[in-house]
Amino acid sequence: MGGQRDHLKWTRGRLQLTLAAALFGGIAALLTEVRPLRDKPEERWYNGRAPAGSVKTPAGRRTAGAEPLNPE
Repeated sequence: MGGQRDHLKWTRGRLQLTLAAALFGGIAALLTEVRPLRDKPEERWYNGRAPAGSVKTPAGRRTAGAEPLNPE
């Protein structure tokens, strides 16, 4: 009877470890999804793109020898 008891004890232990790992993984996945919703990294990216675009266009036209954007 001791062998069966040991087998059940080890099986129960493996099941508990599996459930703990699944719970930890679920919490980690949830945290990685919540942070971008809170920090809004795409908003920072868009805010940085507008100044970069306004600098890049005139510089590129000057480099290519094209006419200025706003001739005076």
